[in-house]
Amino acid sequence: MGRRITFVTIALLLLVSIVISGCQPSAPAPAPATKSTPTPAAPAEPIKLKWSHGVPPGTVFQKAAFEPWAKTIKDANHAIGKPVEITFYPGGAWQNYMNSTICL
Repeated sequence: MGRRITFVTIALLLLVSIVISGCQPSAPAPAPATKSTPTPAAPAEPIKLKWSHGVPPGTVFQKAAFEPWAKTIKDANHAIGKPVEITFYPGGAWQNYMNSTICL
């Protein structure tokens, strides 16, 4: 009979503990994640290219070759993700081409 009372007592304690733990309030639900709005990126710093050549300014060669080339480079900047600025220095503005040719 002693074993039976012990078994019933343990069964009742187990049943009471299950009922009590089921009645406890559940943990609060996590707060919904806030949607962060992306901040607009600062405009990219342009890549500045300087192009020096010995052709006089305003010539057909500059208008037919160099300026279309510069426009192609500026239009293709999506490949690098930055704008490109090309500044021309025609007619040997940076150096004396006659002296540089002799040095070669």
